[in-house]
Amino acid sequence: MKIYRDYMVSNALYLTLLALSICTLVFIVGNVFRLSHLIINKGVAPGLIFGLLKCIVPFVVGYSLPVASLTGVVLLFGRMSADNEITALQSAGIDLFSIIRPVLFLLCLLSIVTFIITDKVEPNGHYRARKILAEIGVKRPSAYIEPGTFIDVFPGYILFIYYMKDNLMKEVRIYQLQPDRPPRVILAKRGQLLIDEPAHKVRFRLENVISDEVDPADPSRYYKFTSSVYYMSFDLPKQASRSVARKVKEYSVRDLLALRRDYTSRGIDVLPIDLVIWKRIAFSLAPLMLGVLALAVSITSARREISIALGLVGLVSVVYYLTMLLAETAVVKQILPAPVGLLLPDIAFGSLGAVMLGRHP
Repeated sequence: MKIYRDYMVSNALYLTLLALSICTLVFIVGNVFRLSHLIINKGVAPGLIFGLLKCIVPFVVGYSLPVASLTGVVLLFGRMSADNEITALQSAGIDLFSIIRPVLFLLCLLSIVTFIITDKVEPNGHYRARKILAEIGVKRPSAYIEPGTFIDVFPGYILFIYYMKDNLMKEVRIYQLQPDRPPRVILAKRGQLLIDEPAHKVRFRLENVISDEVDPADPSRYYKFTSSVYYMSFDLPKQASRSVARKVKEYSVRDLLALRRDYTSRGIDVLPIDLVIWKRIAFSLAPLMLGVLALAVSITSARREISIALGLVGLVSVVYYLTMLLAETAVVKQILPAPVGLLLPDIAFGSLGAVMLGRHP
C-alpha cells in the first residue's frame, strides 16, 4: 500500500502543479503585454513593473489552485478508471475509500495551503501592488475613494462602497458617528462621485436613498427618510490623496476579527468584513470540495481523453465561480447570512460528489 500511496500522491501533485504552472504562466504573460505600454509610452522603470507582477502572482496562485487541483484529480482518476485500474484494485479487496484516501489527504493539504496564500500572502501582495500603482501615478485623482474599504478620512463619518467603476458607485453605506448613541446610517443603491478640486471638496450624488433622520419632536430618536436623489459634500483632506488605505480584503483574518470588534462597538455594519472572512474560508475549502466531485465524476465517466477531461474541468469551474458570485450577491443584498451563503456552493459541490462516490460499487 505504501508504493500505491506514493504513486497516487506523487502523480496527483505533479498534475496539479503542472496545471497551476500553466495557469500562472498564461496570466503573467498576458499582464506583461498589458503593462509593457507603461515602460514604452510612459517611461516607467522596468523594476516597478516587475515588482507589480511579483505582487499579483500570489493572487493568481490562490485563485488557480482550486482549478489546478480539480484538473489533477480529473486527469489522474480519469485515466485510472479508463484503464480499469480502479476495478483491479477493488477486485484485490481494496475498498473505494482506501483507494482515494491518499488523494483526499492531499486535497486537504491543498486547502490549507490555499487558506495560507489567500489569508497571509495575497492580501499583502495586493496592497503592495496598489502602492506601486500609486507610485507610478496610474491611479485617478479620485481613486483614494476605494471600494471595499472603510473610508475614515472625513471627520465624523465612515464610508463603505461595495462596487465602483470610474466615478459610478453601487451599494453605498455612510455612517455619521454620534456621541453616546448609535450612528446615523445612510444607504444608497447607486451614486456618483464628484471631485471639486478647486474648492477642495468631494461630493456624492446618491440615488434611491434610505437614511436615518433626527425626529424634531425628540432629537434622541430617528425616523426613516427616503429620497430618489440625495447630495452630500465633504472637505477633501490633503493627506488623503497621498495615502493608500488598506481595503478590507487586504487584512488577514486575525486583523479582520479585531477590526470587526472595533466597528461593532461603534455601531458600524460589519457585513463587508464577514463577507471577506467567510469568502476566504469558502474559497480555501474549494480544492477539497471540487476534488471530491472530480473524484466521483472521473471514476464514473471512465474517460481518459485529455480534451474531455479539460472540458469537464472548465464546466465545473465556471459553474462553481458563477455560483460563488451569486452567493456573494445574495449576501451583499442580505438575502442570506454570510456563513450560509458563501459556504453553500462548497457544501453543494462536495455533497454531490460524496453522494456519487457512495453510489459507486
